Amino acid sequence: MIRTIVLAGLLCTGCLQAQSQAPEAIVEDIFETYGGMEEMNTINLSGSFFGAFQKKEKADGSDNRLTDKVKSFRMISSKEGLPNPVDKKVYNSLLASLKSNKWETLVETKDKDGQLRVFIREEPGKPTEAIVLTWGAEKFSLFELTGLFQRGDLDNLDLDMN
Repeated sequence: MIRTIVLAGLLCTGCLQAQSQAPEAIVEDIFETYGGMEEMNTINLSGSFFGAFQKKEKADGSDNRLTDKVKSFRMISSKEGLPNPVDKKVYNSLLASLKSNKWETLVETKDKDGQLRVFIREEPGKPTEAIVLTWGAEKFSLFELTGLFQRGDLDNLDLDMN
């Protein structure tokens, strides 16, 4: 009897931890779980990649570009014309976690084909993070952008979701 109670307690603790998982952990799980699938495309660009653009842009005389402020960019998306392999529960879990962990919703649109949502988290003294999500029966994409940018720097960011 005591063994059953202890096991039930451990299972419930695990359930609570899964439900309150941080958005960063869920994003990492998505990249690890779905990144190697044939149906998915992934891109991972680090600060050294953006450093090359910084040097080129400054040589051209342009300043204050978003690439000067970005520290990392990751993207995972389903390939066009194939069913979305990402479990809807995973998507919903990420949405719930973003909303409950001080991420602000900047954009939320829905149509018959799917949804687009943009989230940002800004905290003084810390890198800003932005996440763009699309979801539909035949599409999934997650863009994660981290750096020392501000919300206004995203105004000229052009993300083609088609």
